[in-house]
Amino acid sequence: EWIIDSIPRFEKSKKYHEEERLELGSDKAPKPNLMQRDALRNLQNIRDSGNDRALIVSATGTGKTYLSAFDVESFNPKRLLFLVHRDKILNDAMDSFKKVLGKEIKAGKITGEHKDFDSDYLFSTTQSMSLDHNLSCFDTHYFDYIVCDEAHRSAAPQYKKIIDYFKPK
Repeated sequence: EWIIDSIPRFEKSKKYHEEERLELGSDKAPKPNLMQRDALRNLQNIRDSGNDRALIVSATGTGKTYLSAFDVESFNPKRLLFLVHRDKILNDAMDSFKKVLGKEIKAGKITGEHKDFDSDYLFSTTQSMSLDHNLSCFDTHYFDYIVCDEAHRSAAPQYKKIIDYFKPK
């Protein structure tokens, strides 16, 4: 009985996710889904109450990277730092941000191979950003908004060094 009752909900959810996947594959700018809209409201409430840090906890595949791009669109920082632990994640995140914010954003990378220090929206591996010669290129207040992907890794020495160094809005 429970399975039979769940079939319409499953079909509706399946249709929604198929539409969402098609939309993300198109050139059309993606729109926040229900979870993202709720999270965006909560993030704004956190800012309105005077806090400057938030933690998003959500299952894999629910759109946390897009959520961060939607919040960046709303917050409109002059400079952004997006931290990841692997190049593959970095490239995917950069693509997601460009889909939301537009391909014309001045985005760049700081990795072992790339040093795009003059970009407004920087996507960096923690390994590269935590190096003293890279950190010292930036004032502690240089970034207005910082995203630490995979926050469960933020206790690692490289993440901690970066988090302790910068003082974003």
